[in-house]
Amino acid sequence: MIPGLTDAILTWAASHPEVLLLLIFCISFLESLAIAGLIVPGVALLFGLATLAGHGQLSLLFCLPAAIAGAIAGDALSFYLGCHFRDQIWTIWPLNRDPGLRQRGEGFVRQHGGKSILIGRFVGPVRPVIPMVAGSLDMPPSRFLCFNVLSALGWGPFYFLPGYLAGAAIHLPTLTLHSPWLLAGSVALIATGAALVVAEIHLHLRSRPVQRLPSWQMVALVTGAAFLLWSALHVGAQVGQTLDESLHHFFSFRQPAFQGLFIALTLLGDPLLLYPLFGIFLALLTYQGGGRSALVYLFGGLSLHALTSGLKAWFALPRPPEALYPVSFAYPSGHASGAAFVYGLVALTLLSHHNRQINRAGMILAGFLIVMIASSRVYLNVHWLSDILGGLLLGTMMAAIAVGVARSREDARNARPFTPQQTASLLAIWCVTSVCHIVVRWSTALGQYPLPPAVN
Repeated sequence: MIPGLTDAILTWAASHPEVLLLLIFCISFLESLAIAGLIVPGVALLFGLATLAGHGQLSLLFCLPAAIAGAIAGDALSFYLGCHFRDQIWTIWPLNRDPGLRQRGEGFVRQHGGKSILIGRFVGPVRPVIPMVAGSLDMPPSRFLCFNVLSALGWGPFYFLPGYLAGAAIHLPTLTLHSPWLLAGSVALIATGAALVVAEIHLHLRSRPVQRLPSWQMVALVTGAAFLLWSALHVGAQVGQTLDESLHHFFSFRQPAFQGLFIALTLLGDPLLLYPLFGIFLALLTYQGGGRSALVYLFGGLSLHALTSGLKAWFALPRPPEALYPVSFAYPSGHASGAAFVYGLVALTLLSHHNRQINRAGMILAGFLIVMIASSRVYLNVHWLSDILGGLLLGTMMAAIAVGVARSREDARNARPFTPQQTASLLAIWCVTSVCHIVVRWSTALGQYPLPPAVN
């Protein structure tokens, strides 16, 4: 569906609140329906409808059941199509455009059984066709229905609540803040979802056949190209400036209750904390027999620092007007690039030899932490949103390159993997050091990131 049509649907829904519940049901239904789910941008539409519902104060007790019911109905119809049409349905566009889609779907269902309905509801390589595949493989209807309902009960809040909370927290015409707690809940759910998607992409790329590009090359190419494109659009054509200014105005109304939380988050990306922790990690990596990999990582970190500083000076874009600290230029964000590089690199290295479940959970936590550290810079009004997007892309690209170069070396393949005990010890060191750093730097940070003056 083209973006203009998505905007038209949301605009029409805003002027017809009486049909909002029906639209929520229909979009949830289409998002879960085989074939339609491959075409309709259901997540974007559902977020927009949820925002309108929250802004219009339509009761969550009606909206959430409508979304859940639509998801259940969509998967149920997909299951019915699989049961009754089996082979014929795979000849229909767009299913016939990907001959391997059926094989991947059947392999996923055979591997996970009934859990495939639950797993695939959220994130999966063949999410829109899993219920249909389950029907074609003669999964018992009662078993499917049980997993279908359970997965929808979790899917509804996860996909609907972020938009609803954002709509309830913000007065859209004036961008004034009704409730910082609702906004924080929305941001936390969105960050969790983003981390989940990043972790799933990482695991999916890692499992691709060896004849394809290695995952690190794909990540580096995609993020590098995205950084160049975003830099050209933002610096050359001021793309994103309106959104930057709107968010800056919005967070000018931030509350003391959240100021401390986001100061603590931003201190977790402070170079005074990242550099020593990164040094400890490199020392342990050397002890494990990965000395050359540690040198590659060190060179990558120094290169990222030099590149970020050089780009800041070259682009020379100013920070938000009220920013007191730091005094450097804005784009790209060094906080975001440094957090993405250090925390991403450490997570990839520590988790690479653990099982899939631990790997996924660890990557989700690391991704969530990186997104929240980057978001704190926007909340504290020391960076524009465009700055942290550029920083995240740049840091991810450099981390992917560093990991790829290190793993291509012989000592990296022969280095001893980190044991669970060593991983836990390093995590404990990070927790203790982070708490100490926050305590020591707290009074200084309060002066560097002050609350805006109260508006009478």
